[in-house]
Amino acid sequence: MQILERAMDPEARFTADECRAVQVVVDAGVPAPVLPTDQQFHQSMAALRASLPAKGASHESGQLQAKVYQKKLGHLPKGALDYACNRALEELRWFPTISELLAFARDWVSPEERAYNLARRALRQREDEARAASPPLTQAEVDRIPAHWIPLGVASGAIEPDGQGGYRPTEVK
Repeated sequence: MQILERAMDPEARFTADECRAVQVVVDAGVPAPVLPTDQQFHQSMAALRASLPAKGASHESGQLQAKVYQKKLGHLPKGALDYACNRALEELRWFPTISELLAFARDWVSPEERAYNLARRALRQREDEARAASPPLTQAEVDRIPAHWIPLGVASGAIEPDGQGGYRPTEVK
């Protein structure tokens, strides 16, 4: 099983080497999406027109419809457009509206984004394990934390406000 695929398993454990490999994916981020060419866009719409019935329309209104669809859907990555068109073919009985195609496209996740999300989950899991394995802070240690690190301690869940203007170790539950 691939490292990133294991990130979905709550029981998975990752070695330091695996975390370094995953960090490369996180550091790379998600690349810009590839938009469909005009020809690819028109092919997708033609596949829908050929497969799903639509209300009868004149040639002129069909051309106008094609322009409107491209204007409203042309920003979608090619993968999202393909996904939306496939969902329309599988789930709809009539030619889809722009709204229906946009709703389908919102469910699409690129392979790169999925890998990025899985990598972040794997690293977060490793951090959670390390935090759980470390002993809780003492009040003396909290009192020695520099002021500029306090927000980091609160954000990490290691310390919490004590209600009197100071901070205390977060209680382990």
